[in-house]
Amino acid sequence: MSNDCSVCEYEKTMQTEEPCRSCSCCEDENNNWVAKKKKEINKNYVREFMEDNKLEINVEFPVKSYDGDIYMFHFIDDFNLVDHNKNFRVESLIDLLTGISEIAPLPFSPTNLPKEGEEFWIVTQNSVSHFGFHADSIACFALVASGNAFRTKEEAEANAPRIRKEQGMIK
Repeated sequence: MSNDCSVCEYEKTMQTEEPCRSCSCCEDENNNWVAKKKKEINKNYVREFMEDNKLEINVEFPVKSYDGDIYMFHFIDDFNLVDHNKNFRVESLIDLLTGISEIAPLPFSPTNLPKEGEEFWIVTQNSVSHFGFHADSIACFALVASGNAFRTKEEAEANAPRIRKEQGMIK
């Protein structure tokens, strides 16, 4: 049995259980597929997911989607997920709950410091280097505050050209 998308004619089958991702029609509350899936989601499970991931209502958090892109979302209550434009994102909630998407770690900042002893990577003039974070080191705080502290070597390398330009390392 299938339920075709009335807008783009994407066939949603009971075997795939996937919404149409080629248009926004499946986000419509009047769409039968969305209404059925929304009823299936147990509100207690969503609350538990929020608690497990330390998510709060009306506080944005980054999500790495199935295509690798990062998007910002927040819960407006203990069940409804919205994007930065306040559009309800039922399919994104389902992707989060099923593990298709994942919560991305926030970048280091003065309000999100590394833990004591946690390694972080910085961009230098000619390479990237790693350090252990020490709360008693003003240099560690300065690197984090300047935006030159990254969770992985790959992240530091990807940001190296921008950091070198912003911090005057390139002439």
